[in-house]
Amino acid sequence: MAMLSLACATVVSASAATASPNVLLIVWDDVGIDQAAAFGWTHAESQMPVFEAICESSVRFTDAWAMPECTPTRVALMTGRYPMRTRTIAPCVSGMVAGVQMNPVETTLPDLLRGVGYDTAMVGKYHLGENGPTGPNAPASDCRLDLFTGSLNLPPSIDTTVGGQAIDESGVGPFSCGAPMVGTGACCYSPDHCVTDMDPFDCMSVGGVPLLHQTGDGEWILAPTCAQGCESIDFSLDNGYYHWTETTTLYGAAEAIQTDAAWYQTTAIADHAQSWIASRDPSSPWFCAMTFTASHTPL
Repeated sequence: MAMLSLACATVVSASAATASPNVLLIVWDDVGIDQAAAFGWTHAESQMPVFEAICESSVRFTDAWAMPECTPTRVALMTGRYPMRTRTIAPCVSGMVAGVQMNPVETTLPDLLRGVGYDTAMVGKYHLGENGPTGPNAPASDCRLDLFTGSLNLPPSIDTTVGGQAIDESGVGPFSCGAPMVGTGACCYSPDHCVTDMDPFDCMSVGGVPLLHQTGDGEWILAPTCAQGCESIDFSLDNGYYHWTETTTLYGAAEAIQTDAAWYQTTAIADHAQSWIASRDPSSPWFCAMTFTASHTPL
């Protein structure tokens, strides 16, 4: 559960109708400065050209104290207070309350921004708390965000059985990454909808499940065609970043909305944030926190 975040706060130009800047805050789980050439780690092979370009034209904070875990870091960002002040000193874990989630009496960044006319949203991983009296509606009632959509906690574990197709007597499958790592094959979107010649991870990224075929020696491989059929696949199984529970809350709403999401979570976070920003009234400033789940567990 250890976490070292790179937080990138970008001030986006506001319209002429308002003097208040728009703010985009990006938080990455388990990404350290030793993975970013922009922070002086010249041995790092950067595969983040957009991030590097932003850093080159922005202010970089290269010397800072931080609480290197999920929930304390996030509570510090939302309250502006050290973990020893908020008493949030460990990651939010199911079944635990005291010391691992934000107290709803805290004054939060969305509270302050709403007072000066901002629309506020968080898209991605919440992990400020999920087990208290407000339950899944915590982003709206505890943090007072106008909108939250994403994952309350960590993404679920990887489905090593690939939709229950490859499973042993203990209920465990052989695919630690969620699918065979090489080749292309059939991709099932429902019991009666199948396409062929897809990379298995591309298949899962757009809501499908790779179809498997068992060889004569008992090995599970990608099915080359749809002839085997998709009826045996359990499409309800959660699978890491590919199939997860999406929670959406709105400020003032009595309950959260929870749905099964079957698209790649990193892409969903970026797409949802972009859509929300694009829908804003140009006369009102906005704050949007994009809080990515990758590359945290279960990667």
